[in-house]
Amino acid sequence: MKNIISLVAVTLVFLFGAPAVAQVRIACTPEPLAVTSALHVKTMGQWACFILNDGPAARTLAPEAVYTAIIGIRPIDPASAIIVLSDRQSHSFAATAVKVLSIAGQLSGVALSLASKANAGLGTGLAVGSGFLPTVISVAQGQVPSTSPFTERLLAAPITLPPQGAVTKTVFACKQKNPQSITVVLP
Repeated sequence: MKNIISLVAVTLVFLFGAPAVAQVRIACTPEPLAVTSALHVKTMGQWACFILNDGPAARTLAPEAVYTAIIGIRPIDPASAIIVLSDRQSHSFAATAVKVLSIAGQLSGVALSLASKANAGLGTGLAVGSGFLPTVISVAQGQVPSTSPFTERLLAAPITLPPQGAVTKTVFACKQKNPQSITVVLP
């Protein structure tokens, strides 16, 4: 008889509601490695984390709370991830080309002044050639991959979710073989 009363009590609480406790659901899905390959990043993977507040009250979550909950994907500290992304961006072929062409542009002015005194034809050739450098540099700058798509939604600051509110954040994690999506619930 006590079991029946307990079962009825649990059923009533389930049907008519228990005292409201906010729960936050976190689902993290690995992004394809092709996403980070634009920056030639091969040591870490990008994850999309969908964070939903199921409760009736607003919740503020520190990034550490989320990182602790999703420890299974081996997340990387956001500051470290930004350092890796910036390093890869600055060492991309296009960024290197921009640096070399900028130096060549500066040196062409010196070469032009020296060559114009020695040989008028060489000076004219250098003048015409150096005239193309700003255009070439602009084209190369347009090819330097941007880190902003990777860092705009990076989970690096506390987030406040209104009741039934949701947000998508980016998390970087150590590269894994066969990464699997994960779902966790924070009480």
